[in-house]
Amino acid sequence: MTQTRAAFRLENFAAGYDGRPVVEIESLDIPKGGRVALLGANGAGKTTLLRALNGFVKPIRGRVFFDDSPMDSPSAVSAARRRMTYISQTPFLFNCSARANVAYGLRSRGVPAREALERADALLERAGLSKLARRNARSLSGGEAQLTALTRALIIKPEALLLDEPTGNVDAANTEMIEALILDASKSQGATIVFSTHNVEQARRLADSAVSINLGSASAHSL
Repeated sequence: MTQTRAAFRLENFAAGYDGRPVVEIESLDIPKGGRVALLGANGAGKTTLLRALNGFVKPIRGRVFFDDSPMDSPSAVSAARRRMTYISQTPFLFNCSARANVAYGLRSRGVPAREALERADALLERAGLSKLARRNARSLSGGEAQLTALTRALIIKPEALLLDEPTGNVDAANTEMIEALILDASKSQGATIVFSTHNVEQARRLADSAVSINLGSASAHSL
């Protein structure tokens, strides 16, 4: 039997702040193309774990691997980040239109402006945001902003998508669209999805496995 290659691997891992561990994991593999929900109460360490996977938080001990390469130097972290995207609970949007925000990743990769905007328009239409495409992104509602940030992430087709409570403050209609886009990124692009949520039913809808974090310790299980 062929073993599934890990997108992320943690070994003897602990991460936190000011030298104090918030979350500790002896060993964890997140498979390539997998969809993993991080479950736990507020303060359990879900956000800290997501930020460590993206290199924003340096482990207190142990190592984080991305695609079998250790993220143990600034250059290694930078190289890994170019292949993944992290979206926080309150995503940052540039002070320009929604379509310019979505096109930004393509423009920064050398795609001509016209092509980048056309591709942004097509993805915004899929996300139900066409009518808002030319509005300033910072004037959007919480759900609209989260959708715009997700669309901006997906247009560059990241290998891994890290999402912190992607629908935590979002209404039902936008939640449905966000979940649809997440599943599409997994199925059509093969992206590895790791997201935190308080909603067990959402975890069952989107994930094929889960990591439960309780009092700083984590355990992996199926859903």
